[in-house]
Amino acid sequence: MKLRRVTKPVAWFTDFTCAEDFESSGCMWCEPMLAQEISEQEQDRQFKSSDVYVEEKFDGTRAILQFFDNDKTGLDCVPQRGFTRCFSRRVSKKTKWFCENTDSLPHLRDLNFPELAGTVIDGEMFIDGRPFKDVSSTLNCLWDEAVKRQKKLGKITFHAFDIIRYKNVNCENMPLEKRKKFLQKVIDKVNCPNLVMVPYYDSDEIFIKLYVHQYERLVDNKEKFPELYKQVHKQMPLTTGSLSDSEKKKYWAKYFISKRAYYEYIVLLGGEGVILKPKKGKYYHKRGKEYMKVKKFLTREVLITGYLPPTRYYNGGFPKDRWLYWEDDNGNKIDTAFVAERSAKELKAQGCLPVSKFYYYDQIGTVEYGVILEEDDKKSIKKLKELDVKRCNFFYGGEEHDVLVVGECGGFTDEERAYITNRQSELMGSVIEVKANELFKDTGKMRHPRFLRFRNDKNKEDCTWKNHIGVTASEV
Repeated sequence: MKLRRVTKPVAWFTDFTCAEDFESSGCMWCEPMLAQEISEQEQDRQFKSSDVYVEEKFDGTRAILQFFDNDKTGLDCVPQRGFTRCFSRRVSKKTKWFCENTDSLPHLRDLNFPELAGTVIDGEMFIDGRPFKDVSSTLNCLWDEAVKRQKKLGKITFHAFDIIRYKNVNCENMPLEKRKKFLQKVIDKVNCPNLVMVPYYDSDEIFIKLYVHQYERLVDNKEKFPELYKQVHKQMPLTTGSLSDSEKKKYWAKYFISKRAYYEYIVLLGGEGVILKPKKGKYYHKRGKEYMKVKKFLTREVLITGYLPPTRYYNGGFPKDRWLYWEDDNGNKIDTAFVAERSAKELKAQGCLPVSKFYYYDQIGTVEYGVILEEDDKKSIKKLKELDVKRCNFFYGGEEHDVLVVGECGGFTDEERAYITNRQSELMGSVIEVKANELFKDTGKMRHPRFLRFRNDKNKEDCTWKNHIGVTASEV
């Protein structure tokens, strides 16, 4: 019997420990361009414009992929001529360089195309068909554990949507429509299933497929997707009366829809939203309207500044006259096994009081969060004296910043709440993403904020007042 040879994964770049190491090896310092949220009025104008591309906004980890020729870099740690290196947008406090994920992605690192040396592309990484937390947790592991995880979850794919350099030619001042052509050349040359191009459209004739279950969801929620529903029904309702249940799972119809309807289509399928990009837009290493995001809800990255206790007493109903969490008339918590055998009515008659689940288990109630204030911000915020400003030193090296508290949020799973409760001190100053219905620019408060996820891939220093309220550099 022939034995299968198992190749043990290896790391190439573990010895890079300072900015000079990266610079001397030919790495380019590259801060990715960020997207700006736009008003509903501006959305309408941009969706109707023929000078704007629309593409899906993916829920992943932002990354920059750089191509190298080892005949020019001469790195002893690299055993082949062509290779790539992958960096996140977060700067490492240890190396003073963008955090490197290269060895965690050997299927991308080992792409051997020395003729593409000097090419730098921008994109989003995620595991196809998996939630954000899978790629985030994988890339937060040590490289060998990250490789092991991908054998179970699937390989991380780099979804490219822009190019910054092509074979050492600077593309930043080129219009986006020209950059897209250079990017397509790179994707076609590499021809790798884990390096793909994000589809983009500039017309109101975008081809989509609707499967039966998606069509039924659209019909049931037509008020949420008015443009998509109108355009689909104008072309051809998806009739399935003669199909069996097994046939319905495979059956689909094609439609041609507008850019606005495409946004609704992405949300219908469970996506975040879309990015609108002017064809003539250039590439700037900052936040601006060259990338404009349209999402199903507003989100912000903020810093944890504290924790608020949970509500003590429970005032809700008692399904089937039962509730597990009680304390006696002396304030002592009662064992849930004892409570489980008794009705709420009986416990109340004995003078016991129902308490909240989070109070019973000594967990946090909500997380308080804030954003960094700069000196000029203090002059522009009219209600600053009425707001809560904290002097915080949870930044690298103990550097202090004024942080404006802009809200508190709940919305945690039981696992997330337990995790935060057990690591309160450790998580102070961590970056979290909060979703909401609206943001009030005079105070920075958010309407109906809910915890979305931790963002270990983001820089704390980017959680500023200006970024929070959506002020671009040109508006400062």
